[in-house]
Amino acid sequence: MTSPSLRSARDASLAPPTLILPSLQVNIRAGALPPPTPAGHVFLKLPVTPLDA
Repeated sequence: MTSPSLRSARDASLAPPTLILPSLQVNIRAGALPPPTPAGHVFLKLPVTPLDA
């Protein structure tokens, strides 16, 4: 097997990264967090349903 095919086979067996959605949310905003609530808390919004549903 070549290196790319070994990598693809290994990657197919791994679970998706746990923090992928929060990291995408911050990276899309160029590293900025969402604005704080009136109480001063910052929240990231995450979907309740799985992405593969």
